Amino acid sequence: MIYYTRGGFCQRDDRWGPARLGTSTSQTISRSGCLITAAAEMLKRMQTFPDIDPGQLNRWLTNNGGYKDGHYFIYESLERLPGDMVHLNQYIDCEHIAAPVDTITAIIESNTGLTMTAGVLLHIDMYPYSGGEHWVLAYDTYRMPNGQVDYKIMDPWTGEEMPLMCGRYGRADWNLARMIYRAAVYVVM
Repeated sequence: MIYYTRGGFCQRDDRWGPARLGTSTSQTISRSGCLITAAAEMLKRMQTFPDIDPGQLNRWLTNNGGYKDGHYFIYESLERLPGDMVHLNQYIDCEHIAAPVDTITAIIESNTGLTMTAGVLLHIDMYPYSGGEHWVLAYDTYRMPNGQVDYKIMDPWTGEEMPLMCGRYGRADWNLARMIYRAAVYVVM
């Protein structure tokens, strides 16, 4: 039994992991729910929906047009959550170009205090060169000893908080601009 006691939500948690992702007949939150798990954690940390969990968000998305073709997340769908509090500020597609690290870093660093005012969901390569896609929540930045910036992430696969460039994702010769394929930036209204 897996619970989210290590920092954030885990997509493989028994409470929601077995649930179908949207109306898919083959995908579950455990298998393919990293994006909505990271989104639920973001909404919790923004305190717009402090009691939400991935299972609740999945049900809401399923019942309110939050998925396309069964289980493909519609980024703008979070704007329709009750209370009109979350807005998709930017969707950055950088799969074939270097990610705009300075822009993403500035957004993450705009958060002050204990409540996130801007959430950044990052699409990365889970297994370099394998095509395995993965989404994480970036919630803070820090400088490595070599001066390079790195992001502190909540990884929905494990629920753990860790540096993005810790060696689990990407390759030793990659930097953030190479590791990030997409970024979805949400702000509290």
